[in-house]
Amino acid sequence: MKKPHLWGLHLCVNDYIRCIDAQKGYTMTRYSTSYRFTVRMVNGQVAPEDQAAVDGLRTVVKLGNSAFGTSQYVKLQGRLGQNNPNAWKYRLRRNGGIYGRAQCVRLPDAATADVYVYDR
Repeated sequence: MKKPHLWGLHLCVNDYIRCIDAQKGYTMTRYSTSYRFTVRMVNGQVAPEDQAAVDGLRTVVKLGNSAFGTSQYVKLQGRLGQNNPNAWKYRLRRNGGIYGRAQCVRLPDAATADVYVYDR
């Protein structure tokens, strides 16, 4: 069976991301091709002003999965940011941290979260 052509979905997702970036007023150069945008976190949840962007991206990915038979998902990866009161948890364990030098920051501890779209 021939693999479905995803160029239309790719353009749709990229246009959606470009629109969100323009609304937020920033452009960033990232090394990951899976990165889409950054959202603020409030008490472990996506900030209300950014929730629509995340929901919209999840809808676009869900529609693409059903239309093209792909298997992609949206993942939020937390970042501590500056002066985060939870940063002590992510220091070296011998200095009193809980998680050691963790690669991923839990969303309840994050000040911001990067939004990625990955293939399963």
